[in-house]
Amino acid sequence: MTFQEAVKCYRCLLCKGHLDELDNVSKAYSAWAASPSSKNLTKLAEVCVCGDHQKRIYSGPKKKAINEIENSLPTILKSQFADFEDLYKHVNTLIGGMNRIGPLTIYDVSLRIGHILTTPIYPKKVLYLNRGAMTGAKKLLNGRTLKPTELFVDFFSYPEALAVV
Repeated sequence: MTFQEAVKCYRCLLCKGHLDELDNVSKAYSAWAASPSSKNLTKLAEVCVCGDHQKRIYSGPKKKAINEIENSLPTILKSQFADFEDLYKHVNTLIGGMNRIGPLTIYDVSLRIGHILTTPIYPKKVLYLNRGAMTGAKKLLNGRTLKPTELFVDFFSYPEALAVV
């Protein structure tokens, strides 16, 4: 399988899991909005924090992150964020210093929350490269040195990256 074929496969099949995850967040948000009980808020916080990437986080740190997000969600959902990076920074201040909570979890939580904001926000300027994504990006760009966050315009200025778009 060529790299272009792998990208096509991801776009068609594998990203369905990400979309299903966002659908679960939307459903939990709708349930909480319809009946703003503490049980529904807890469920919403759980789906905002816990997804496929978070399976290996120990239960203690995971519970602590869920509690912090649960306590902050009503305020977050009423807040105005300039862009995804602004939301990411806010989530990072809430849970970024917690044991076993890393950049991928912060990104995922930000993405899930951004999805349910009145005006949804998603990454538009910055490409977040965490672990597997970083490994793949380095292979794509023939071993170039990359930062954990790269501007989309910079990343896609490389001819190797443009070959798969």
